[in-house]
Amino acid sequence: IKSSAASDVYKRQLKGLTVQAGKNTQGLWYAAAINTHHEDSGGANISLAVENCTISGSGVGFGIMQDCPAFSLKGCTISGFAEGLSFYGDNWAVPKQGIPITGNQFHNCGFAIHGYFGGSTENPGTITFADNIITGTKALRSKVVIQDNSSNNSSMQVRIQNNRLEHGLIGLVMLDGEDEIVVDVLANNTFEPVKKSL
Repeated sequence: IKSSAASDVYKRQLKGLTVQAGKNTQGLWYAAAINTHHEDSGGANISLAVENCTISGSGVGFGIMQDCPAFSLKGCTISGFAEGLSFYGDNWAVPKQGIPITGNQFHNCGFAIHGYFGGSTENPGTITFADNIITGTKALRSKVVIQDNSSNNSSMQVRIQNNRLEHGLIGLVMLDGEDEIVVDVLANNTFEPVKKSL
């Protein structure tokens, strides 16, 4: 992990790594190939940018467990996990600079991404999930799920657009507040039809 320049929003960066995860399922926080959770403080003092990495699993656990307010995921390939990217934002809103999850490929993950933010009265930034490729199977549809935690006192802003999903679906949960901004996911993403074999 390399510390970035002081002017950079992200304190830690992972770039160009290849990570092969095992089959550990003991303890939620330990079942992730990359993890920002800290036992005492959650991930409150941690921020992470992950770029151009290949993260492979064995059908269990998490590719990335994000438990920190500042995060970005760009140009990565994540495959073979129960959840490719899982995030838990109990104690904060999305930061003003937003959370970009762009230009990635998620293959054979039960959830490409799954998580929530809440518990803050701050004016949040935007979660942007764009220009990604999500590939599931007939037996395992890959899901993109973002939700507003029931304890959230702020409004969520979510942009899910220009993604291509094959055997995949998108779910937005409790994003119905007066000030919440959500783009039309059906009109702004491509859902590949089921291909018939000959």
